[in-house]
Amino acid sequence: MVVSFGNAGEVDEWGVELGLNYYLTNEVFFSGNYSLFKFDVNDRTVAIGDNLIPNTPRHKFNLGLTYQSRQGFDAGVHVKYVDRFDWAAGSLVGPIPS
Repeated sequence: MVVSFGNAGEVDEWGVELGLNYYLTNEVFFSGNYSLFKFDVNDRTVAIGDNLIPNTPRHKFNLGLTYQSRQGFDAGVHVKYVDRFDWAAGSLVGPIPS
């Protein structure tokens, strides 16, 4: 068996990434970001049965609340979400859970 990485077709990709930091005080701030990724396969150079997928989730986001003291101490609470997505690279194929 031969497994090789290379171009496998023509794809249109589009998406958006947004980020925000909002300072509640000089020492406490809220942060958040969101990413959306979409794609369309226009032309494939691999066999029809093979998977041509981006190996990345459609939706991702992070939210956080951070404290930064003037003395250099900081602490934070952060939440990360990554949407479920399918993975296909050679013989490694399967779903990646959220």
